[in-house]
Amino acid sequence: MGFNGSLDTGVTAGHYVRYNASTNMNYKAGKVNFFLNYGHNSGDNYNFGFVERPGVNLQDFVFVNNNNSNLVKLGADFYLNDKNTLSVYTTQNWYKGLASGRAIIFDTNGNQLINAPNTQDNSVPTGTYNINYKVDFEKKGHNLEFEATYTNTDGTQFLDNQDKLDANSLNNYFNDITSKRDNTQINLDYTNPLTDKIKLELGIEFRGDNTNNLNDTNQKINTTNGEEFVGNSDFDFGREIYSAYVNYGQTFEKITMQLGARVENFLVDGLFNSYTDNSFNTLDDTKTIDQSLFNVYPSAFFTYSPSEKNQWQLSYSRRVDRPGIQQVNPIREWSTPLITSIGNPDLVPQFTNSLELNYTRQIKGGNITVGTFYRQISDVISRITSPDPTNPTVGQLLSFTNFNDTDAYGVEFSANFKMNKWWRVNSS
Repeated sequence: MGFNGSLDTGVTAGHYVRYNASTNMNYKAGKVNFFLNYGHNSGDNYNFGFVERPGVNLQDFVFVNNNNSNLVKLGADFYLNDKNTLSVYTTQNWYKGLASGRAIIFDTNGNQLINAPNTQDNSVPTGTYNINYKVDFEKKGHNLEFEATYTNTDGTQFLDNQDKLDANSLNNYFNDITSKRDNTQINLDYTNPLTDKIKLELGIEFRGDNTNNLNDTNQKINTTNGEEFVGNSDFDFGREIYSAYVNYGQTFEKITMQLGARVENFLVDGLFNSYTDNSFNTLDDTKTIDQSLFNVYPSAFFTYSPSEKNQWQLSYSRRVDRPGIQQVNPIREWSTPLITSIGNPDLVPQFTNSLELNYTRQIKGGNITVGTFYRQISDVISRITSPDPTNPTVGQLLSFTNFNDTDAYGVEFSANFKMNKWWRVNSS
């Protein structure tokens, strides 16, 4: 019962100074616990680098990002009785970022070809809403839990690109990008310790992502017909994941076993429209994305402990790495005068089959672990560069693609040792 709270502040000093602060407060009255959290982060981040293409050019970059984030989380836990708990909360995050920088392009003799300052103004307010209901049955560890989360983001991004050496250059243009995104996740999980040595877990889940992006730009390119607009574009993308899982765990005298499987149906539906000019009136091209994948992800974990100081672990699992929204979004993510980063809407998920064997030995003051692994990876997602069709001579597109299957294997070693009361050494 009563109130408690904390306040933390911090300063990080480097090339620039960054600030952070947070407060956490709780108030419990009867069977209700109210909580309020606030966090603030602000400051500048400095980035620099270069891209050298031998015999072609040298691109030198400097960027400074000024970020400001304010996050509030407000919620309550309702202890309806000893077996039933209801929790609700909302998180609101107001993020603003202003990036400024410049890209200077030199020829092979060190002469400046392009001096392009640019600014990028971002605003990304995000709201998250969550409800959780948990029922504890009479047997310890036996419970049923329902959780639903909805997140909504409504962002804007304005990019202004210039060329200080040529006021009439095609490098003088803007991009005004709006992005709306919502995410829904619903889980129902059941846990039942059938005996003191056997545990059963079951669950179902739904996840949905919807994204809408619009790019309004006055960018032009040179064609055989003269200067023409690159054209505006919009992208609607949605994906739904329906899944269910089961895990079975059992402990024997010296062996612990956990077997599981997750079944999943993955659906993708997308539409990318490009327009003939800097309006959304006349379509130039349309591309549709349609994917439907059904997969099973089995897993098996075995632990054998012949003594207190020795332990063997053998595991197999199949997992999936899905491309992020920016990896599939064909509207540009960022750009320099000669490099543009865009997504690839045709990306498919990356799958990994992993087999691992580890041995752990307890020693005085710590432990050592030696292990080996083998991973078979299909449809590997990786970066790729290609000529930019709007500037095929020296321009490049930076995007993503799926490569062929690959295998990875190796040996790992790690050690954890406590030298004395205040010094612990970890190595790997």
